[in-house]
Amino acid sequence: MLNQFGFAQNNANIWYFGDYAGMDFNSGAPIALTNSAMSQHEGCATISDNFGNLLFYTNGMTIWNASHTIMPNGSGLMGHVSSAQSGIIVPKPGDPDIYYVFTVPSEIGATGLRYSEVDMTLQGGLGDVTAVKNIFLTGPTEEKVTAVRHTNNYDVWVITHLWDSDEFHAYLITASGVNTTSVVTSVGSYHSGVQGYTHSCMKFSPDGAKLAIVTRHQNSFELFDFDASTGIVSNPITYPSFYNSGYGIEFSPDGSLIYMSKYGGATEVYQFSIPSSPPGSAGTLIGTVNNTHVGSMQLAPDGKIYVASLEGSTPVSDPYLGVIEFPNTVGLGCNYIDDGFFLDGGGSRYGLPTFIQSYLFGQVTADDVCDGDSVYFFLNYSGVIDSVRWDFGDPASGGENTSALIDPTHLYTSTGVFNYNVIVYSAITVDTIYNSVQVFVNPITDLGNDTTICSGNSVTFDAGPGFDSYLWHTGATSQTITANTQGWYWVEVSSGICTGIDSVYLTVVFNAVAEAGSNESICQGSFWDFNNSSILPIAASYDSIRWTGGLGSFDDPTQIRPTYYSDASEVGPVVLTLNAYGIPPCGNSSDDMTLTINANPSCDFTMTPSDTVCIDEQVLFEGSGSPDIMVWIWNFGDGNNATGQNVTHSFANPGVYDVRLVATNANICTDTIIHQKIVINPIIDFTITLEPSCENDTVFFSASGNYGFSSWEWDFGDGNTAFGKNIWHIYNSSGFYTITLNYCGQTVVHTHEVLEPPSVNAGSDETVCEHYPFDFGTAAVPATALNYDSVRWFGGLGSFSNPNDVLPIYTPALGELGVIDFMLVAYAILPCSNDTSYVQLTIFDGPEADFTITPGDS
Repeated sequence: MLNQFGFAQNNANIWYFGDYAGMDFNSGAPIALTNSAMSQHEGCATISDNFGNLLFYTNGMTIWNASHTIMPNGSGLMGHVSSAQSGIIVPKPGDPDIYYVFTVPSEIGATGLRYSEVDMTLQGGLGDVTAVKNIFLTGPTEEKVTAVRHTNNYDVWVITHLWDSDEFHAYLITASGVNTTSVVTSVGSYHSGVQGYTHSCMKFSPDGAKLAIVTRHQNSFELFDFDASTGIVSNPITYPSFYNSGYGIEFSPDGSLIYMSKYGGATEVYQFSIPSSPPGSAGTLIGTVNNTHVGSMQLAPDGKIYVASLEGSTPVSDPYLGVIEFPNTVGLGCNYIDDGFFLDGGGSRYGLPTFIQSYLFGQVTADDVCDGDSVYFFLNYSGVIDSVRWDFGDPASGGENTSALIDPTHLYTSTGVFNYNVIVYSAITVDTIYNSVQVFVNPITDLGNDTTICSGNSVTFDAGPGFDSYLWHTGATSQTITANTQGWYWVEVSSGICTGIDSVYLTVVFNAVAEAGSNESICQGSFWDFNNSSILPIAASYDSIRWTGGLGSFDDPTQIRPTYYSDASEVGPVVLTLNAYGIPPCGNSSDDMTLTINANPSCDFTMTPSDTVCIDEQVLFEGSGSPDIMVWIWNFGDGNNATGQNVTHSFANPGVYDVRLVATNANICTDTIIHQKIVINPIIDFTITLEPSCENDTVFFSASGNYGFSSWEWDFGDGNTAFGKNIWHIYNSSGFYTITLNYCGQTVVHTHEVLEPPSVNAGSDETVCEHYPFDFGTAAVPATALNYDSVRWFGGLGSFSNPNDVLPIYTPALGELGVIDFMLVAYAILPCSNDTSYVQLTIFDGPEADFTITPGDS
C-alpha cells in the first residue's frame, strides 16, 4: 500500500539570499521581498509551510525565524558564509513540526556534513534549534549538498560528495529521523587538488532520476543516474572539459535539459541536452552575464530558472537576477534575460536558496481571481499520472468542491483565501500538492455622473479611498485628479488582482452667448420670421433659450429663429429679447432687437351705382381713407385691376364680385377692404295691375325680378316715362298704348288698353199728360249714352218699354201724376265707373169734358 504522505509544493515559495534579498512566489509571479535579516555571500536555504508561509531561513551558520530574528539556539551552525551550498532544510517525514538543517563547510572544511534539528513548536511557534545540533555525518566534504525524495514519496535522500575521493554519500531521512549510515557510491571522476576545486554546486533533477555535479577549476561537469529507492549513483556522463570554472547547475522542470553557469574567462550560461549514453553533448550558449562573477542557478515554483551574479574583484552585489524564461525549450528560445528580475533594494551574490528538488517536480498553479470569475487550475507534473483528485477548499460548493480532471476549473462561492490541494496518483507514488488561491472582492469605484463646468474652472474627480492602486487615463496614480479640459476621464482601481473601472465625461462650457440679430420692421398685425433677419440671431453655450417681449406671440419661443406674430394693437417700436440660459453652472446672456411695427393705413370705398348693376354698366369706385395712403390698387374680382383713388369699371358678365381695394402707405403697409358688387343680366317682365284701365285711372306697373330699382326705365306710350321697379301711371285718353320696360339692356313690351269711361245724358225734362206714354226719343233733348256696357232706366211707377234702351217709352202708371224723377245709368266696361244722369217727367192730369151751367154765363 502506498504511503499517503506527499510533498507539498509551496515549501519553496519564499526565498531569502544574497544581500538582504528575497522573493515571494505565492501569487505565481515573484514579488521582491525587502524584509530579510540575512546577508550571505554564497549558499543558503529557506523553508515554508504547505501554504507558502515562511517558517525560517539560514546561511548554514545562523537560523532566522519568520519574524526575521535569530532563533535563540540558532547560531553556531557549521556551514560557512562562502560555501556554495552551505545548507539545505529537510522536514522530518511524518512530523510537521521537526525540520533538519544540513550544512557543509567552505572548501575542504574538516567539519564535514552535519545536521541540526529545529522544533517549530518552540518559541511560540517560531521554532528553535534543539539539543540535536551540529551532528557530524561525514567528511571532508566539498561545498555541495542536495536532496530529493525517496521513491516511496515519504522519505528524503540527502547527498554530498567527499573531497579527495570519488565517493557520493547518500543519507536517508525517515520518520525515525536521520539514518547516519550512508549509502556510499564510488563513481565518476576523482575530486582532489587545491581547495578551490571544491567550489560549485550539485543538483538532483526534480524527478530524482538524475544527478549533476560541477567541480570548479577541475573543468569537471558530470551527469549521473540516481536510484531514488536505493540511493545509488551510477552511469556517469562527462561533458566536454572546456566548460571550465563552472559554478551553478540546474535541471529544466521536465528533466530534459541541464543548465550550467560559468565564469572562467567569461561569465556565461549554457544549455545541455541529456544524452542516453556518453559522451555528453556540447552545450549551447544561451546568454552572457554582464557581471564579472556568475553564481548559483535555481529552479523556482513559477517554472523559471533564476541565475545569481555579482560584480568586481571585491564583489558588489547586483540588484538583479538573471532569468531563463522557458527552461523546457531547447536552444535560444529558452530566452535568458540577464537583468530579468529586480530585487528592489536587495542584492544578488553567488548563492540562491537550496531546496529538496522534489519540491519542484510537480507544480500546480492557479491565478488569483476576482469574485464571479472561475479559477483555472494547471498541474505541471513531470512523472506519469494515473489519476488525480482535487480538493478546492470550498465545502460550500458541495459536490463541486472536488474534481478528477487534470486541469479543472472551479467557481468559488465567496471571496477570501482558499487552501486547495491535489493528490497525484502514479504507479509508485502519491503526491499531495498544496497551494492557495485568493478570490478578491471586486472593487467598485464611482466617479459620479457626467459633469459640466464653466470654462476657467476645474473639478476634482475622486475614485474613493481604500484601493490598492489607482491608474487614471493620464497615467496619474493618485486617488483624485483635477480636470479642466473636456473629454472622458477614467480610472482603474485595484484591490488585490481585481480591478474596477469607471468613467465620467467632463463637459467644459462657456458662459451663454445670445445675439438677437438686426433690428427689423413689419406692418401692423403682421409677423416677423427671424430666419429673414439681415443679421441672424445666434446663441451658443446654452442650456435653453427663450424669446420674450411684445404683446404678440412666438410660434416657438424656445427656437433661436422663431416667428413673431404681432398683436393687432401693436404699433411702434417693440423690444424683443433673446435669452440664452447658461448650462449650469455657467451664466446667462440676453440681447435685444427692436421690431418696429408700422401702422397700417385705413381705407374704404363707395360704388356708384351703389346697388345692383347691369353688365357693361359703368360703375364709379371712389376710395377714401387715411392721408398716408400712397398707392391705391383695385381688384374687381373679374380678372381686372386698376390703380388710383377713384376709378370706373364695368363688368362683362353677371355675377357677384368681391371688389378689393388695397391701400398702401409709405411704409409698404396695407389695408384691404372688400365690398361685393352684384352684376346681373336679367330676364325681365312686368305686370299691369289694371288691364284694361280706364281713363284717369291709376294703373300700377310691377317689374319682375329681385333686382335694384334705379335702373328700371318705363315708357308708357303716351309720351310719359318713369323709373323704378314698381310704378304707377294715369292715362288721360283712351286708346291702346305700347308700354316699354328697359332694364340692364333688356326690353320688354306690352300693349295696354285704356278705355273711355261711359257718358250718359237722360235728356231734357219733359211733360206729359196723364195716361199718355212718353217716348224719351221725342224729348227736346233726347237721352244719350256712350262707352257703356249697358244702360238702364230707373224711376216712376209705370213701366218702360225696355229699361235697357237708351230711348225707351215710358207708360205712366194709372194715377201717376206730378213730377217723376228718372235715372238713366250707363254701366261701364270694367274697370271704368258707371255714369248716371237724371231727368224729370211731369205728368199732368188731363182735362175732362164736363161742364156746368152757371147761370148768367153764356
